[in-house]
Amino acid sequence: MSVEKTNLSGIRVLDQSVEPSEKARYVADMFDAIAPRYDLLNSVLSVRLDRGWRKFAARCAALTIGDTALDVCSGTGDFARELRNRVGSSGKVTASDFSSGMLESGRAKFAADNISVVQADATNLPFPDREFDAAVVGFGLRNVAVPVKALSEMCRVVKPMGRVVCLEFSHPREDEPLSRLFKSAFGLFSKTILPTVGGLISGRPEAYTYLPESMARWKTRDEITEMMRQAGLVDIRTRDLTFGLVCVHVGVRPA
Repeated sequence: MSVEKTNLSGIRVLDQSVEPSEKARYVADMFDAIAPRYDLLNSVLSVRLDRGWRKFAARCAALTIGDTALDVCSGTGDFARELRNRVGSSGKVTASDFSSGMLESGRAKFAADNISVVQADATNLPFPDREFDAAVVGFGLRNVAVPVKALSEMCRVVKPMGRVVCLEFSHPREDEPLSRLFKSAFGLFSKTILPTVGGLISGRPEAYTYLPESMARWKTRDEITEMMRQAGLVDIRTRDLTFGLVCVHVGVRPA
């Protein structure tokens, strides 16, 4: 059975009715393919706003010098580098991702910042219980086949009172005029400019059609909060960034 279907633009995209294991394979292959141009496209398509988003989310992890941190769905390692800045040279940062291509593309960053690298599925992390002071995921949770399972794994591997931070695209709030205006503008951007530019630079137009479609289908703030509760986290808080285009969710593993 094919995991793809043809959208209205004639581009082959992921069929959302497929099994979680098939989605995982599709997403891994897609990120392997776009890995060489991923950093360039991130910077261009976000107008470098993604750097500020990661810095803020890293602060939300409440790490101090000497702490240990895990970056899940790390990709090429930009979020892991922010964590390294928080824990210092005496701390330890581990980056995990199921895409070998993304990890290979970030190899120079990982080496320069002394970041450990592990290829792993977010829903089955190969780490002991209570290993890290914090675990984060940036723009990766919506690509995981079973997001609540990934959050459960992140909760499992952090220490009691450790934080789990999710940085992800969100839906601008409808009750705020500026947010509604921004939502309309971003919707046009994601349906036209993002697939066109992303496809030209990466050579994979289906990837940059999948990404905005995954954002549009992604869960609400309340749904993510509920998933974090189901994963065992407490004291869950959210913070909107850039008119609600991006949201940071922070949960704590109970003592």
